[in-house]
Amino acid sequence: MKRNRGKNAQAVKTIDHGLRQLRRGLVLLARAGSSTNHAPKPRRRVTTGLRLQGRYMGTIRTLSIKKRAKCRALRAKSGVVAAIRLARSFQREKVS
Repeated sequence: MKRNRGKNAQAVKTIDHGLRQLRRGLVLLARAGSSTNHAPKPRRRVTTGLRLQGRYMGTIRTLSIKKRAKCRALRAKSGVVAAIRLARSFQREKVS
């Protein structure tokens, strides 16, 4: 009976040692994998036209259909900046 206990204890020690080594390896691997030394992802440059279009769309979407039509007409006649100005004035009327 004593021989079995000795073999079991040795097997438990061997397993414990293996698990410790595995834990150390996993910790080192996690540290190596989480490094942020890679180059940043290149972003597309936002042009002024695209930025203006976004502002226009953002201001127009909250307006009523009639006010949108007025803004579209002004945009065709005077440009996006004037249409944005008109849409913002409509939004201020809405708040008051």
